[in-house]
Amino acid sequence: VLVQAATRGDGTTGEDITSNVRTIRAIPLKLHGENIPARLEVRGEVFLPQAGFEKINEEARRTGGKVFANPRNAAAGSLRQLDPRITAKRPLTFFCYGVGVLEGGELPASHSARLLQFKAWGLPVSDRVTLCHT
Repeated sequence: VLVQAATRGDGTTGEDITSNVRTIRAIPLKLHGENIPARLEVRGEVFLPQAGFEKINEEARRTGGKVFANPRNAAAGSLRQLDPRITAKRPLTFFCYGVGVLEGGELPASHSARLLQFKAWGLPVSDRVTLCHT
């Protein structure tokens, strides 16, 4: 079950953005499958695809609202909204890329195998991942 979501902040303490993250359709509120750890801190990136960014800015221009300089600023601003309903209206998505804390379970040793495990549990992982053998 999704318990908490936070920004990276200063590297030690981040801002609690749980209520906003719960509105992002790409982020599962509960993992599914087998061997799910008791506690899993997932690292990833919330982002706004270019088409969504353009749509938000078109709407802002039309209504006299705030126009964002780039998709990164739009995503960050969306996550820091005081009203989760505003965040819910924005086409944010998420990719998981790593783990911070793991308790009561195990993960595969290799990064690529971990990404496959995350995907099996329902966490979104980029489809542009390539395993290179050297």
